[in-house]
Amino acid sequence: MSTPAQSNAVLVAIRTPRVTVEELESSLQELTRLVNTLGHHVVGQVTQKRSSDKYAAVLGQGKLAELAEWTGGSGTVAVAFERPMHKAASKREAEASDVTEESDDDESDDTGEAAPGPREQAQIVIVDCDLSPSQLKNLESAA
Repeated sequence: MSTPAQSNAVLVAIRTPRVTVEELESSLQELTRLVNTLGHHVVGQVTQKRSSDKYAAVLGQGKLAELAEWTGGSGTVAVAFERPMHKAASKREAEASDVTEESDDDESDDTGEAAPGPREQAQIVIVDCDLSPSQLKNLESAA
């Protein structure tokens, strides 16, 4: 009888003003033990300090990008609704994109070094707080 492959997990925690650093660390340690008991291996943690956990996106852009490094995701929250631009704004944006396309051809920003990242890819994201359906959807689209 063969044992199933162990899935890698990354833990996500939000620290609000009501939560001390010690409480957050204790909670993450307990969650790590629970995840290990379930047969998964914790490969990393992403923590975000927020004034509230009521934001539509639980993590900020930088932390979403960090989580995406662990999971191989996009790191961005999909936009559900885009407001149409005024004609003048769309014209300025088109002109700006023409200028940047031309300048991109002239400059080479390749240094030959890969950005440092996590060693192991996580298949599971475990969040240490309650999420609303919209928060869960936003986190899933980014991770």
